[in-house]
Order: sequence, then structure tokens, then C-alpha cells
Amino acid sequence: MHLFIVTVCAELPDWVGKSVSIENELIKLDRIDGMVFIRGGCFDMGHSDEHGESTDNPLHNVCVDDFYIGSYEVSKKEWQKLMKGHHSHFEEDCNDCAEGNVSWNDVQEFIVKLNKQTGKKYRLPTEAEWEYAARSRGRNEKFAGTNDIQEVYEYVWFSPNSDSSIHQVGGKKPNSIGLYDMNGNVSEWVSDWYKESYYKNSPKDNPKGPNKGSSKVLRGGSSNDYADINGNNYVRYKYSPQGKNKFIGFRLALSPVSGYYTTKESLLCHTAAELMHTGNALLKIEPVKAETLYREALGKCPESINARYNIALSLYNQHRSPEAVSILSDLLNSNPDHKGVTMILAYILLKEKIDPAGGIKLFKKILETNTEDESTPKIFMLLLTESVPSLLETTVLPIDKQITSYGKVPSDVDTNISTTKMNNPDAIAIILGNKDYDNKDIPSVSFAINDAETIRKYLINVLGYKEENILYETNATKGNFEKIFGTKDDFKGRLYEYLKKGKSDIFIYYSGHGAPDIHSRQGYLVPYDADINKISLTGYSLKQMFENVARISKEMNVPNVFIVFDSCFSGMSEGGALLKNISPIGIVVDNPLLTMPNATVMTSSSGSEVSSWYPDKGHGMFTYFFLKALKKGAEKDGEIKLTIGDIFKHITDENEGLPYYARKLHGRVQTPQIMGNSGRIILEKLK
Repeated sequence: MHLFIVTVCAELPDWVGKSVSIENELIKLDRIDGMVFIRGGCFDMGHSDEHGESTDNPLHNVCVDDFYIGSYEVSKKEWQKLMKGHHSHFEEDCNDCAEGNVSWNDVQEFIVKLNKQTGKKYRLPTEAEWEYAARSRGRNEKFAGTNDIQEVYEYVWFSPNSDSSIHQVGGKKPNSIGLYDMNGNVSEWVSDWYKESYYKNSPKDNPKGPNKGSSKVLRGGSSNDYADINGNNYVRYKYSPQGKNKFIGFRLALSPVSGYYTTKESLLCHTAAELMHTGNALLKIEPVKAETLYREALGKCPESINARYNIALSLYNQHRSPEAVSILSDLLNSNPDHKGVTMILAYILLKEKIDPAGGIKLFKKILETNTEDESTPKIFMLLLTESVPSLLETTVLPIDKQITSYGKVPSDVDTNISTTKMNNPDAIAIILGNKDYDNKDIPSVSFAINDAETIRKYLINVLGYKEENILYETNATKGNFEKIFGTKDDFKGRLYEYLKKGKSDIFIYYSGHGAPDIHSRQGYLVPYDADINKISLTGYSLKQMFENVARISKEMNVPNVFIVFDSCFSGMSEGGALLKNISPIGIVVDNPLLTMPNATVMTSSSGSEVSSWYPDKGHGMFTYFFLKALKKGAEKDGEIKLTIGDIFKHITDENEGLPYYARKLHGRVQTPQIMGNSGRIILEKLK
């Protein structure tokens, strides 16, 4: 029996199978004078991290009534139109930029004039309303639109991408309820007086801040700030109501009254939005339940394109591709310029080989109408190289030339993957990619899914595995782990059931977080639904997995076992700390597989080191060099026998491998390790 264990800490963006919300459709129903209706509700306001600013704490439950809030910050043009001779002396020569350099008192004067002119009752939002809206109706979102620090600059103007200048309102992506620039650009006045300890005694219902004070509250951060310091949805800070600053502006709020309240149609669609949100969380792990919720949402909001789109995704995730294609085709007929529908339909037609020519036609349509799109060419090329080899001779060269004019192309390990004559028809593979986690305090593993998907391609094309023998899961729950590998009492899970005795090799790949139990120093794989503070109860034990795989291997007489972990177990990761207030921990693993003959263990790093990512390549750095070694071996002419030691030698090359690039790109030491028999053959290529 051969054992290969590869560990590494690990995005290709979630470009296929990513569900959408219904809120952007609600914006069209609810918009009044540039305002978006926000349906009231309760949420946990503030931040629980004890290392956060003291004014963000404690986390406390708050309820707000329905209200409207501006889609955009008030612009210079809007300010000057109303205030005329009252200039803010804002220096930027940009009429559509956010108005800045206005005091809280100036804003009150603006609002008085606006209400007199319109007959309405505009106001500043309360601090609770502002945070509820920034967090897309109170969701657990650190930034307005995302939790992922890698994505934040798609939504905000902060110092690193703004040149510390104020920009045009609405220049970045909105959050999921249609609000732009809730973080960054200009910090925003709210109506509340500031008191540092206010959260400790805040009323639950519609808090409006202290009755008096010397400073007012600012929220959201500006283009002179940084996302990880004071530019998120939680941080609050004070400023004199008479004070002015280039980076301080505002947006308006409005309380619903008779005559301009949201419609009955809109209220039903808001109910549908909650169903959609619940369905989106289930789409990848329980697509049948997600489909039920999406169909219920469609019943309440029958004009929703997004509900139909998500139904199609849920069907595709259930391997019901023809039904998904039928829905998407109908949507595209009535919405021919809808990029999302065009993209997913083209993907399914190509990926599932339902209509490759039709899929190529749709992809070309996107390329022709979105010349600055960087993701579509990459997806297109990946699909061509994998799904439709019969078309490559006539299409790959002109497409390659076309792609170079559209921006980034796939990395060298993602394209032109050689197909060898290696054949392993009975081999079984388990591939798990855990990028996202239900607990949003757990950072995403940015490249987990891309790494897992690329490993799958190499198994098929290079190592001779059959696609139907690959069990592929993303964002796997603890239940998924137990279903596959078994439990302490029963090791006969799906892995055991798929094996042919004496014939089936095993290849296991996991990309996602690992974590240590601080008491036992045992390592755990982190499921989608884990509680990181109770990892020994909610994680999947590394020791248990090793024990079960060893028992399976012995009973089923497995010829070869390959285990590839794309994870580290120190409690730290490239995306941030999993465990708060502790130093990185080195785990102790009791691995019975290592007592068996022909066992080889390869790890990405040593002790408490952090394993690096390689963003330019779209992969974890260790996985990238692992794949590159396989590709190099597959491309060699003639007969070849590639050992696990050969791969390790390639990865650890002092001048061209991981140690060099970890030091060059991240300024850190990363020391891969290999244990066991490094002479075992992983790739055998015949003439």
C-alpha cells in the first residue's frame, strides 16, 4: 500500500453555481427619489471580537422599523443645486463625486431646505439604521457587500485603491440591497450623539443614541482609511458637529408615511427575499431544500428573474442539467442581455457536453459585449481544454489570441493539461474543497475550490481516474465527512462502499481549514458548519480519518492510498487567525497509516508555519508547485516513472520552487517536509 499525504494552507471566483439574491429586483420596486426601502427587523449590532475597538462592543440585539435610505451618498452636484451660495469648499473637480467637507450642522441646514422644497421629512439615518442597512438588513457582513478581504476593493474606495481621493458616487459594486459606498469614499454622518459606552445600555427598539453630547457619530470609513482598521460595518468614531473634513459626507434617510410607502407587491417580494437568502445558504449542501425555497419565493414574487435563475442552479447541483438548461434558455429568450444567465447556460452546455457549439457561441457573445471582463476568457479556456477536446484543433489558437486582448488568462497549470495513457479505472478519489464557512468569523480559504477542481482534472487527464469514480464535495459539513469516511463506531462510509477489493487505489484531497484542539493538540479538519471554539466536538478528527482509512485499506486490500491535504493546523492561515488570543500551535498526530509499508507523507510546511497562497496563479502555493510537477512529468516524451520524491524535489527547489516564492512574495519561511518512502511511483507514463 502506498500513502501520499500532501498538506498546504489554501479562488477562482465562485463563477458557476453562485446563487443570487432577490434584493436588486426589490430596488426597482422600492426606489423613491433615489431611496431604497429597508424592511425593518432585528439584528445583533456591534462586534464581539474583544480585540475590536471598545466602542464597537458589546454585541447587542437591536430592532429597527421600516425606513428608506439613499442608494448613494449625496453628491457635490446635489449639494450645490440646493445650497447655491453655501459652498462646502470641496476641492475635487467632480460634480458627481460624493460631497465632502461638510459639518453635521451644515447637513442639518441642507435637510431643512430639502424638506421645505419637497414637503417630505428627510433626515440622517440613526446609527442603528445605518449599520442594519450596511450589513444588508443585519446580516453577518464585516464589509458592505462581502466578508472576504480579498473582494473588498470591488465594493469600496479605501486608501490603497483610491489615491486618497473622493470618487464619483456609485463607482463600485453595491451591497446586496443596492446601497453604494456604505464603506469608504466619504465617512458618513448619522443622527446620533456619540457616547463611548452607549452600546452597554442601548435600548433594543429603534435606538437613537444619547440625548445629548459634544460629538456626533461617523460611520463607514473614507478613501483615506484602511479596510482592516476603521473601514468596516462595525467601527464607529466621533467628530464635533461643527467640524469639517474633506473625507466627511452623508446620505439621507426617510421614514415611510402614507402616500409613499412601499407597495403590496414589494412587501411580498421582501418575504421572498428571506426565502432566497435561506436557500442560498443551502444551495451547495442541500440543493433539494434550496429548490423548494426558491420555488416558494417565486410564488410570492412571480416576476423575479433571480428566483428562476437560482432554481436552475439548484437543479444543476442535483445533476438535473436538462431541466436547468430549459429554465435558463427561457430566461435568456426574454432577457437576451443578462450576463449571468448567459454565463451559466454557456457553462452547462459546454461542461455537460449538451451543446458545445451553442456554449461556445454564448461565451463569444459575452466576450464581444464585455471587453474588459477578465473572468469569462479564463472560464472559456478551461472548459475548452477539458470538456471539448474534439474542438481544440480548430478553435484553440484563435481563442488563445482573442483571450490575450481581454486581460488575465489561466495560469500555466490550468491550461493545456496533457492527457496521458495512464489508466486506473477502478481507482476511487475523494475531493473536498471547503472555501466558505457558515460562521463568518472563520476566514475564507480563497483558492480551495479552484485547487480542488484542478486536482480533479489532473486525476482524470494525467493519472487515469474515471470521472464517475470521483466523489466531489464543496463546503462539506461534518455530516458529509462522516458519510464519506465513517465514524469512530463505523468506518464503512461511502469510500468503503465504492472500493473493489484488491483493485481500487484511493486518492483523497482536502483543501480548506484545519485547526488544533488547544487541549489535546490533535488536528481537526474544519467542516462548513464547525464551531471553531468547540472544534473537538464539531470538527472531523484527523486521527479518526487516518484510523478509518487504515482499516478500510487493510480490509479491502487497497493497492495504493494517496492523501493530499490542502490545509494547515496551527490555528493560523493566510486569510487570518481561526483561534483568537493564541499563538500558532503545532499539532501532534497519531497516524496509524505511517506504520504500514509504502507510506509517504508530504506536508507543505513545518510546525507553526503558515502555508502561502499564490494569487497570481489562482492557487495555494504548495498545490501550484505540486500540480506543476505533475504537468511537467505528463509533458515529457517517452516512458517516465515519476516518484513522490521527484515531485517533492520540484516543490522544494531553492531557486525555482516554493521556498523561494514564499520568501519573495510573502517574506516568510516555509519548509515543506516529506516522510516515508519517497521512491513510490505516482505517475507512470508509457511510450
